[in-house]
Amino acid sequence: MSESALQHQLISTFGSPENLFKNLVHLGEMFKTEDELKSVRFDADAIYEKLNLEEARDKLKAMYEAENPLLYPEDDQDFWRDVRKEILPDLITDEFAKQVAKRFEVLVRKKKGVRKDYLAASAGKLLAYLHIRALTHTEMEDNALWELIFNLTLQENQRELPKPVEPASEAEGEGEERREEGEEHAPSETPVEPEASANEEGGSDKG
Repeated sequence: MSESALQHQLISTFGSPENLFKNLVHLGEMFKTEDELKSVRFDADAIYEKLNLEEARDKLKAMYEAENPLLYPEDDQDFWRDVRKEILPDLITDEFAKQVAKRFEVLVRKKKGVRKDYLAASAGKLLAYLHIRALTHTEMEDNALWELIFNLTLQENQRELPKPVEPASEAEGEGEERREEGEEHAPSETPVEPEASANEEGGSDKG
């Protein structure tokens, strides 16, 4: 099936991006329970090697705490898209994509009588084949299946995050301001000239 035919099938099966997303959220849960999907993850070390934990701390914390791998904060979407754009080309080989597609083939047949699971598995299969049939893989960061696996890999391989830098307390800040003000208003210490002695004052009158 061609790339355009696969896209048409996605639209005809799910009707709208919102419905597709709803099925992918369910697929995120199936990745944790179905034998065919439990081992489908990326290399976590390869991902973390490209991440600055200090810079990504808050976004990783939100990702770790998300109840579903696709339900992380909307404000973080651009950040993670840029990360996937940099990292995914090194993680998704043609062989990896084919193996994932084969696992979905098995799962779709297995779930034929369970509508909710069947639709979610069908979404995963179509997205895997969309990648395989694509003429180029320049926008794999936008493939929701790879996003799902990427986020799952992070959630299941959490790292200890750097502690946040705590701002100075209000009391400390006020104390610092008082010290600075005291330095500004302190009298300048100009050297005091010694007074001339009586002999020195009258010395010029003698003679």
